[in-house]
Amino acid sequence: MLLAVGCAVALIVALGVIDIFMPLRSPSSVRSTEFLGRGDMILHVPIMTMYTAPPLPGQSIASNVTWSIRSTHNGPSTAYVLGWRLLSGPGVTVRFVLNTTFSDPNAGSIGPSETRDEFSYYPAGTCGLGCTERGLEQKVGGLGVADVVLVIWKMTYAVLNVTETSGAARSSFLEVDYSLSPMGSVGEPMPAANVSRPSAKDLASVAIENVPAGNQITISARGLPQVPNVFSHDATTAAFDAGRLGTLTAHLTTQYSWSSVDDYRLSFSTTTNVSLQFFLDLRFGSLLIEYISPEG
Repeated sequence: MLLAVGCAVALIVALGVIDIFMPLRSPSSVRSTEFLGRGDMILHVPIMTMYTAPPLPGQSIASNVTWSIRSTHNGPSTAYVLGWRLLSGPGVTVRFVLNTTFSDPNAGSIGPSETRDEFSYYPAGTCGLGCTERGLEQKVGGLGVADVVLVIWKMTYAVLNVTETSGAARSSFLEVDYSLSPMGSVGEPMPAANVSRPSAKDLASVAIENVPAGNQITISARGLPQVPNVFSHDATTAAFDAGRLGTLTAHLTTQYSWSSVDDYRLSFSTTTNVSLQFFLDLRFGSLLIEYISPEG
């Protein structure tokens, strides 16, 4: 015999035994916050380096570089993952929480990431309803180019002292709630935006090519064999006012991997026979050229 009382309790009578089943309830969670400080700052975030061949005395040389990015509706999109890494603070856990998103045809779009303290940036924007594909291309020509492509964001933040209680469990941490708004993007000669010319540890040799006089060679950074596929750089350092607890400082780090919808192509031609060595900039995934030995 089954008796139902409301929808919370069921009584089952069998062989004189009564069992009572109660629905399980998770303990309620209580969050309390104390405001510590707020502020704003301008972030200059480098996302790519662009290089052309250096001049070679007495030789006629042409070189250009093209960086192309795309977003698609049903497929992959050019994407960066940016994350905060605490450098100094009051010795407690600090969490960084993005509380707004933006999508701008000229500035790309940002959104949350699945990993705490991180967010995603799509430099070609996102391709929503009614969009199949959208893309951007940046091309630079000339000799000896060593430029940084950077985006500029205004950051507004508040630092909170947070306590969360769930049943008998209690946790405390600092939370940096922040928003970003776009202010444009530019290309600047190195050094700029915490990027200087790469040192030996920033480079990986990827190819050696002998280029006959009058020929042109183009090499793509996408899909190079036996090289890292994740490129990372400490983009900028920020200081956050935490009021009575002092100042928090943190690195904003970029991570990027080449996908099937973006590319970086470096071209070279000359009127003489030249041997070239191509290197990969391990901070951004871009390519640069050095001469091995010109031949007459």
